[in-house]
Amino acid sequence: MKPRLACVVVLISLSLAPGTGRSDADKPAPVFDPTSNYEPRALAGFTVLVNRKALAHEAITREALELLEEKLAEVVRILSPEQLKPLRGVRVWVEWEQTAGAAQYHVSADWLQSHGYNPEKAGDMEISNVSHFTQWTRDAQPMMVLHELAHAYHNKVLGRDHAGIRKAYEQAVKDNRYESVPYVGGGLKRAYALNNDQEYFAETTEAYFGVNDYYPFTRPELRDFDPVGYRLMEDVWGKKKDDVHLTVVNDTKKEALLYWVNGRKLIFYARIKPGEEAKQNTFVGHKWQAIFPDDGGQTFTAPGFDTTRRLR
Repeated sequence: MKPRLACVVVLISLSLAPGTGRSDADKPAPVFDPTSNYEPRALAGFTVLVNRKALAHEAITREALELLEEKLAEVVRILSPEQLKPLRGVRVWVEWEQTAGAAQYHVSADWLQSHGYNPEKAGDMEISNVSHFTQWTRDAQPMMVLHELAHAYHNKVLGRDHAGIRKAYEQAVKDNRYESVPYVGGGLKRAYALNNDQEYFAETTEAYFGVNDYYPFTRPELRDFDPVGYRLMEDVWGKKKDDVHLTVVNDTKKEALLYWVNGRKLIFYARIKPGEEAKQNTFVGHKWQAIFPDDGGQTFTAPGFDTTRRLR
C-alpha cells in the first residue's frame, strides 16, 4: 500500500502495510530521541542519520542501509544535476520501528513538535520502520525513495500551490480515471494518486521514471492512460526516451535462464552462469523473467532508466 496522511499539513506520505489504515495521529504522541542519538552516514551523497536503536539490530539495519544507498544512487542517476541539487539538503532519518509504515516526508516543524516528534526532521525524509522499508521496497514499491524525494521537490522547488500539478490532478479527478485501477498485488483498487495533488505528483513521478504499484505502472502506460499527467512529468522532469539498458547479474549459485515475457510467451535471450551477468537492450515496461532449474523464477519490469537487476 501507499502512504496515508496522518496530517495533510505535515506528513505528506506514510507507507502503510496492506490491510492497515490507522493513522499515527490516532496514537499517543511518542517521546522522540534527540538528534545526538543518531549516527550520521553519507550514502550516495546524501546525509543519513541512523538511530542507534536501529544500529542495535545490526544485520537487519545493514541490509536496509545497503538498499537505501542503492535507491538513493538510483535517484542520483535518473535526475539531472540541477534537479538533484536542492534535494541534497534533504536528510534521511532512519528509525528502527517508530511507525507501522515505512517512509514519509515531513513538512512542518510545528506539527512535529506538537505531536512529540523531533522538529529537526522538518524538510527531511524518514525511514520510519527498517524492516517494512526493506520488505515493501522489494515486494511492491521499488520507487519508494523517489516517491518521498518527489514530495521534497514539490515542497521545496515547485511550491505546494504549483498550478500545473493542481490542474493535472483536478483533471484526473474529474475524468474519474483513477477510481478503479489494477494493483501490483492483484485486483482493482482506488489509486493512491487520488488522495491529493501531492500524492498525484509523487505517484506519476514513480510511473514516469520507474515502476509504480498502482496503474499506470510505467511511463508508456502513463502516456496512454493520463496524457495530462504525462505532459506534466515532461514539463517538470524533462522528456525521456523509452529505450533502456538492462543488466542482469546472477548472484546465486545456480544457472539462470533469462526470458523476455511477450504476452503469454517466453522468448529465450540468455543463459547466465553463477557470478556472471547478461546485458540487454530493452524498453520501459518490458517484462523479463529469470528462471532457475528448480523454481518458478523471478519476474521483473524494466524501469524508465538504465538499471542493474541482481538475482538473489
